[in-house]
Amino acid sequence: MTKNIPEGEYVIFQNDITGLDQVNQGDLYPLLIQEPNTRIPLTNISLGVNIYRFGKNFYDSAKVAGKLELKKEELDSIRRARGENPDNRKLIKKQDKLESRVESLEKKAEFGNLVMRTGNPATVLDSADTKVSATEIRNYLYNRGYMDVSTNFKVETKKKKAFVTYEVEENEPYLIDSIYVRSDNEEILSLLNSSKSESLLKLHENYNQNNIVAERNRIEDLLKNNGFFMFSKSFIEYNVFQDTSKKSVVIEELIRKPTFAEKHEVYTIDSIYFRVNPPSNDFIDQKISRSYRDIDFSFYKDRYSEKIFSSRVFLDSGNVYNRSEVLESQRQLNNLDLFRFVNISFDTVGTSLTAKIQTQPNQKYQLTNQLGLSITEQLPGPFFSASLRNRNFLELEKSWNSILELDWKG
Repeated sequence: MTKNIPEGEYVIFQNDITGLDQVNQGDLYPLLIQEPNTRIPLTNISLGVNIYRFGKNFYDSAKVAGKLELKKEELDSIRRARGENPDNRKLIKKQDKLESRVESLEKKAEFGNLVMRTGNPATVLDSADTKVSATEIRNYLYNRGYMDVSTNFKVETKKKKAFVTYEVEENEPYLIDSIYVRSDNEEILSLLNSSKSESLLKLHENYNQNNIVAERNRIEDLLKNNGFFMFSKSFIEYNVFQDTSKKSVVIEELIRKPTFAEKHEVYTIDSIYFRVNPPSNDFIDQKISRSYRDIDFSFYKDRYSEKIFSSRVFLDSGNVYNRSEVLESQRQLNNLDLFRFVNISFDTVGTSLTAKIQTQPNQKYQLTNQLGLSITEQLPGPFFSASLRNRNFLELEKSWNSILELDWKG
């Protein structure tokens, strides 16, 4: 593995992290930028490095760079020609082909030929990367409460091999002493207080930056599921104050006021519209309108069941907005396998919401083919399977999917 390494350079042979008492060592190794090459156990041989070096024998970087430059110039010329003839099919085809070729050459210039990309180059010690790795370890531990952590590293070299040791001094972790929530919105304060037991920030536990990120997401979900349609986590601010003598932190959770209103408001669903859009303008005049369970349905043909659709819509007029119900409605409607897409949007008037469910049907018939090899206890043989799916809209309430399968085995 150390063969042909230039004088003064060393291959990373081993990384070690020492000094850890409380943190799992395995959590820190992925932070290291330079990793030793995979080797055959008890040997100095790396199959990946040998493959890379073999491929390099057939690689001419100057030749690849020259080809790349020529193809880029040719591509620029074609693009200029297309500017004058944008619909010319020959130019479009030529441009697509050249763009693909340039992309391939760029990859080859950066990573080598196919054989080289199958293997991997030897990891040569880079002191700058080693310093960055030590900093990454420090930042990781700091964000997990070890705010007095210190990191260092030392490198030992032997016969073109480098042995890197990252020395960590964790020191005592900082614990959460208290949490203060500030907001001038009484409804929000009430919701936060009622869900305090679900908070991811716990008193007397290690401070952890990841828990702050997760708590911000939890609060956003909580408020959006309780009517605060316009709220987002960008309105949540955290300030962390250290007490170095007590090795503790005080967390301030601040809910900022919106810039577009006096306060964060609760929004109520006023009406719900469900529209199945026609697949083309040929059906634009064949509109069917009906109402069921306070949902206004609009179909381009009388071939749908509003009863089935409404059972999968979890929104109700007069209820406050709930994002989880919106996402579940969208998921359930998609599961019907009837629509190319399901889009749920809202129009606002004051604090009232108009829910608009827009869909477009899938094609009625869908044919899929499978070709392969069937291996059993006897001789293997080829097989062909054809599946015809009929999305039967007319009998949706009884059975909205019927599948006819045709199988042939040889």
